[in-house]
Amino acid sequence: MIGLLVHLWPRRFAVGRAVVGAVVGGVVVIDALGIPWQAHVTGLPIGVVLTRSCVFLTGDLVKAVVAAIVAGAVVRAYPIRNGVTR
Repeated sequence: MIGLLVHLWPRRFAVGRAVVGAVVGGVVVIDALGIPWQAHVTGLPIGVVLTRSCVFLTGDLVKAVVAAIVAGAVVRAYPIRNGVTR
């Protein structure tokens, strides 16, 4: 999901867009699916699960930034897009 979001932007790789892709694909989508499922499985109200899941947001955002920085380094080291080397 994250790679697809970053790949869909037609311009060159940018860390900012990679952070947005990581946050949308790795935090928003996962939490939108995972929090209701966790509430269902545990039998807890969704508000309780949502509140308890908030403690992970800081780590998730730091992880998204680090992943985008690492992805930028990989793109610079291996400049391939759509199967064509630049």
